[in-house]
Amino acid sequence: MKYLLILLSLTLAGCATTPPLNKTKMKNVESVAIVSFPHLRIHAVTGVTTLASSHFTQKQGYYFDTGEQNNALQVRSANSVDTTQYYQSHGVVGGVTAGIVSGIMAGAEKSANKKAVDFHEIFKKQNPNVNFKDDFIKALVKGFNAKGIRASVISDQASNTPTLRWTALDSKGKQYREKLSADLPIVDADLLIQISPVALYNAPGAMNAYAKTISIELAFFDGRTKEFYGTKLLHDVDGILSGYHSYKDLVKNIDTDGPLLHSLFMGLAPKVTALVSPKKSSSIATNKKDTKL
Repeated sequence: MKYLLILLSLTLAGCATTPPLNKTKMKNVESVAIVSFPHLRIHAVTGVTTLASSHFTQKQGYYFDTGEQNNALQVRSANSVDTTQYYQSHGVVGGVTAGIVSGIMAGAEKSANKKAVDFHEIFKKQNPNVNFKDDFIKALVKGFNAKGIRASVISDQASNTPTLRWTALDSKGKQYREKLSADLPIVDADLLIQISPVALYNAPGAMNAYAKTISIELAFFDGRTKEFYGTKLLHDVDGILSGYHSYKDLVKNIDTDGPLLHSLFMGLAPKVTALVSPKKSSSIATNKKDTKL
């Protein structure tokens, strides 16, 4: 049951019109442009999340270090902390299932989340050398280059919560998720890949263990024409049964468990590069400028 709750949060997109990936467009690719994203904020969340339906929206800003009012200090006040409204507004709902419960957290879940408002600061202090963003993008560049696909990194959205760069219509002809207000220029690449990644510790209920949880949605475009090729959702979970059952124990062991969360996150990089196939005759010479983050 615990696994099912987390799996639902990672796979239910909340919309039947999620654009499927056009696999034909993923073949015979010579060049890709990877859109960079902000550094991740790592949280310990109690309650069923709505990660899959929050990618490429401002709700996901809670999981990124953008320098805006989306960090743990935001939910603190001189007198009280209303974590129910805060967590609900950032894709976290309480109760048994996200589809049934109205979003009001049970008392135990609210208490657990209140304790964890500064978890990212603790995580960062205990894991100063763990870098989700840079390591993931470098792994993608290396993976694409190894396949004979020239990879570059676009940094013009690296300071903002990931939203879609260009128009992306769903099967009903409506804009999928949220589009960036500015119309950014085209890039000289066969594929432009946008990434909305989340890494966290998630206990679906107050009595459950904190499982290492990863959710990533990818959006693909033609870099030169802005044609939308669809999306792909990737996820992984570890520690549903073996994870820490109390926030205190999680914090106590975060210096050793943090690298394990990072490894789980990095394990999805090969799955990203596996989606794209090169031309058989492709050969590249890696340009150091391509790997600049």
